Amino acid sequence: MRKSVIFLKSLMGGLAFVFFGTACDSTSDDPQPYLRIDEANKAITLTAIEGDSKVIPVETNTSEWTVSVSDEGNGKDWLFVGKENESIVISTLKKNESSAGRSTQVIVNVKNVSEQVVINITQLGNGPVLQLKEERPVILQKNQGDNFVNIITNIPEGEWNVEKNDQNANWLRVEKVSNNQLQLSVEENTGRLRSVEITLTSNLIPIDQQQKFTVMQEGAIVPVLQTDITGKAFGASGGRVIVAVTATNISEEEWNFVLSDQSAGWIQIEKISNQLAITIDKNLGSARAVEVILTSPYIIPTQQPKILITQAASEVGTNFLITGYENQTITVTFTNETTSLLILDDTGYGTLPLSSGSPRTIKTIRAEGGDAIKIGRKESATENIVLSIGRFNAIEWRTKNNDGLTPLINTAAELLNRFSYIRPEDKEGTITYLFESDIDLMDEKLTASLSGTLTQSIDGNHHTIYGVNVELNFTGMSGRSGGFLAGSFGGVLRDLHIAEGGKILVIGNTDVGFANGVGAFVGVLSGKIIGCSNAATVTGNLSVGGICGLLYDDAAEVIACANYGNVTSETLGAGGICYSLTYGAIKACYNTGTIRTETSEDGQTNGGITGRFLYGTTISACYNTGTISHKADVVRSIGAINGTNSSNASRGENTMKDCFYSGNSYTTAGNSSDYTNGSGAQVFSSSAWPTNNTGKNWGIGSPQEDGSGGTYWSSIGNSPSLYPKLYWEK
Repeated sequence: MRKSVIFLKSLMGGLAFVFFGTACDSTSDDPQPYLRIDEANKAITLTAIEGDSKVIPVETNTSEWTVSVSDEGNGKDWLFVGKENESIVISTLKKNESSAGRSTQVIVNVKNVSEQVVINITQLGNGPVLQLKEERPVILQKNQGDNFVNIITNIPEGEWNVEKNDQNANWLRVEKVSNNQLQLSVEENTGRLRSVEITLTSNLIPIDQQQKFTVMQEGAIVPVLQTDITGKAFGASGGRVIVAVTATNISEEEWNFVLSDQSAGWIQIEKISNQLAITIDKNLGSARAVEVILTSPYIIPTQQPKILITQAASEVGTNFLITGYENQTITVTFTNETTSLLILDDTGYGTLPLSSGSPRTIKTIRAEGGDAIKIGRKESATENIVLSIGRFNAIEWRTKNNDGLTPLINTAAELLNRFSYIRPEDKEGTITYLFESDIDLMDEKLTASLSGTLTQSIDGNHHTIYGVNVELNFTGMSGRSGGFLAGSFGGVLRDLHIAEGGKILVIGNTDVGFANGVGAFVGVLSGKIIGCSNAATVTGNLSVGGICGLLYDDAAEVIACANYGNVTSETLGAGGICYSLTYGAIKACYNTGTIRTETSEDGQTNGGITGRFLYGTTISACYNTGTISHKADVVRSIGAINGTNSSNASRGENTMKDCFYSGNSYTTAGNSSDYTNGSGAQVFSSSAWPTNNTGKNWGIGSPQEDGSGGTYWSSIGNSPSLYPKLYWEK
């Protein structure tokens, strides 16, 4: 934690504000609404006591704004927020009885402005506390003098102290006046601004949590930085501006610049002597803004000049940015076979006006003399179509922020590039494909999985794939596995969804010794699938599952997934989530699709979650409402949750706990075993329903990055038929 205590005679100018809101073009006569808040007030810490409060001033040109406490961290239970004139008032409603701190957010919304202002609020725990009370700057003349700083602490006086990071800074003397106050004494400063960092120390507080603050004293020599402009508005096409900087009592090497938003990659700045060359990229989205702040160790932060850079939103239409097609006119073909011409500028950028009716699906684009490139995207004024085209019209992989590790999938062409990205030799780390949009494959038949064996990871980013049409023919090829994405998968797949209307069909033998399988996403899983869903129909031979065919590694897990599609085995077995839980675990998943076998042979193994529940595996916090059916007269293993149950003393005990099923899905949960641990499964009823319980994997919230945490659900629902929903469901 860090704060600044500033010694000076007076503050020049007003408080520095970060711009939030919609920017306007420099030619507009009607300014857009905005709300600005000081950067220092974007993170507020309150004590553990009830009633600790803070008033946050705002600068705005509209009265149509609201404040609220987010649901994060149960903030509404312990924090109050309200408007008072042009200020935001926050106050703790309850004492924090825990030793750990708790956090939430205050959200500010301005009418007709899409971007929210977010204030992060932390209430300290009821453990050791040692911090400054005042968050405002402390003002003192440059001459010799004293000032008092108030401290909030519940630590005895003899158990905390203060340290200067520069022991040679003899111009400042720090003394404890009492357990709640410091006296800061400074000598006269005949030079420029000087500073020293102070740490509040105690053995009761970890070193990395000890608060630091900077004491600054103004000097007789006053350095000044000035710019010839204080703001610049750019249009959506971007541009460049040269800003002249005048420096007084400060050399060129003694000043620099920072951005108020370090993630603003759309602005590039080069310092050239006492000038700043500012270049703005083309804007493909909504209006945006950032401040350029000139910094120097000899200028008080509140006096550092700022240049507000704003950029207008892009034109209304579907924005394209196609590297490799610069200065070309391309033909855009829609799925209804109508066409439009799109002119791209020297950066590959162009905007296609939206149609007047329902958004059309863009089927392909074609440059003169080139092949058609599949797009599979709907018209949209908010989501851009981005591609990189190389030699011979080949798709080139783009990576997020050019990191070399995160290939981006924005179109059908990139998805159909079959996860072929090769990591550069100078890069280390895991490859994770990242979806940037929903994609429609437009029912194009795929006769092979997108990858045979894939060990890299995929982040669906909560996007959906439409028009999936997979038909694999394994006739005469014994021992093959298949799925839309991969035959076998060893990475992490998360937050990706296959839409209703799709189909995955596998013909021929797909299983040898239950080591192969067919699934909507993958055949054989040795990695993890987290937060995914399938609504396509899945039909195949042995080992057919709604998410994957079988789990085949001790570390394999399917977590927080749902299957809505009908799953059919043409021979001996099917499962709603997977057919064969050979190794690993399934948790917090559910099935609503019909699970069926079509063979007249005996010995079928069907289950709403898994058909084969094998040795030493786990099913927890799952439920099934889909119908489980069969064609054969003699049934070996079938159930609402599992089919077989092969748990035994010699090969490993299974665990099934805290699962549920609807009474009309099947008459029983499935085969049982004396060697199965856990609470098993119950029929949903008014007296048998899950409750919010993290320890049982029925917790409300989102999972951790690795899929752990016990929080997987957005709602638990209630009897009789409002069933639980997963964290990614609306």
